Amino acid sequence: MKKFILLLLCTATLGLASCKKDTIVQENVIPRTILYDIPANAWITTDGGRSYSTEVNVPENDNAFNQSGGVIVSMAFDANRRIFDALPNVFNGASYQFSSEPNYVVIYVDGIDGQVIPAPSPSRVKIVLVDSELID
Repeated sequence: MKKFILLLLCTATLGLASCKKDTIVQENVIPRTILYDIPANAWITTDGGRSYSTEVNVPENDNAFNQSGGVIVSMAFDANRRIFDALPNVFNGASYQFSSEPNYVVIYVDGIDGQVIPAPSPSRVKIVLVDSELID
């Protein structure tokens, strides 16, 4: 009987010792959305109108974020500037793309097949910054 009670006590001790409560705290990181209105005179060409570019100042995109976070850029091409299309995109014979660098985003517009295109009109740009953890 002593062996049975000892065996039961050892089993109960092992069973209870392996149970523990883990509290997992997840950080809720909310993406940040920024709207910018780009005036027509902000678009610059250096090749006679075959391509244009503009820089958008985004101080939230600092060195650390630029290495670990994600940047999504959309542009509104409609007259009311309410319907956004993600970049890269082709619209009215022009190719739109962007690059992300610390403290700003550069948007490029290139004529398809190197053709001359009209200067972009005033535009609304939506930039979404998505935080992420960098894994080395």
